[in-house]
Amino acid sequence: MKIKLYCEQRRPRVRLVPCFGMVREQTAPAAPSPQYHGRLQGVRLMAKVTMSDSQQVAISIAFTDKKGNPVAQPAGKISYLVDNPALLALEPAADSLSCVVKAVGPLGTGTVSVKLTDAADNTVAAGTIDAEIDAGQATAIAVTAGAPTEQA
Repeated sequence: MKIKLYCEQRRPRVRLVPCFGMVREQTAPAAPSPQYHGRLQGVRLMAKVTMSDSQQVAISIAFTDKKGNPVAQPAGKISYLVDNPALLALEPAADSLSCVVKAVGPLGTGTVSVKLTDAADNTVAAGTIDAEIDAGQATAIAVTAGAPTEQA
């Protein structure tokens, strides 16, 4: 597992801090989650995680002020989005403070966005992570026969 963190130059009043759980194998195949399709524009990448096509990772969020000190969760709604639901499936927790990101099967890179909006639907804080999906370990051998020919 590789995790790269990037810092922003412009700091909002409240920041979302992504926290990653351990990348682990899925217990069942992941189904696409098109209800979370979307991507926040103009939000800088906060982190990147790499996992295989049969793995999942739990992400959670915390809130800090512009100096990085922990703060209470501001009032508002937390929403998760994924730019490619055919690549990544999302399972947000009931309290929206964490979300399981599952590889659906295809290889590639997808972006998960999270935002906090106030009662007027203004974005208070937002962040994104990239999830790179690589091939897993070999578990089967594909055997292909050529066309039959006459022996010499």
